[in-house]
Amino acid sequence: QYRINENTSDCTGEGQAIVAAAATWNNVGAGFLFTHAGAHSRSQSSLDDQNQIMWGSTNGSLATTTYWYRSTTRIIIECDIVFDDSYDWSTASVPNSTSFDVESIALHELGHWFNLRDLYGDIGDGVYDVAKVMNGFGSPGEVKRALHADDIAGIQWIYTSPTTTVATPSI
Repeated sequence: QYRINENTSDCTGEGQAIVAAAATWNNVGAGFLFTHAGAHSRSQSSLDDQNQIMWGSTNGSLATTTYWYRSTTRIIIECDIVFDDSYDWSTASVPNSTSFDVESIALHELGHWFNLRDLYGDIGDGVYDVAKVMNGFGSPGEVKRALHADDIAGIQWIYTSPTTTVATPSI
């Protein structure tokens, strides 16, 4: 479950954009489900038994995901996302050239909740990471609201659904 604080003055509908990003991850056939649990009023990330998304300060990054885990089991117990409110945010289907798309950045940051990492480069298959949601750079006006096949493969590899078949490499 996650909660959203729609506390940016740049746009309206930021909560709907985040819910849409979560639904995109929910539809990949992995063994998890994001559930929107309502609103909250914080603007800082904190360990408080709630997964929260908000606008605040990140010291320069577009958005920052913070997660906490149990050191003994390495199981993630809570995640928060803070979008930096010093940037211009948009929920328009085509953001202007100075605004960052809330849904695109939320889609990327929600990937971190499941331990997907930023990607920077080319893994040698001719598909550069810039096309993937988990690419570590975002640009004003850029829209990435659909997962790349490699984003989906990564999350399915980590979180296999009981109905998902994962091929075992032969040796």
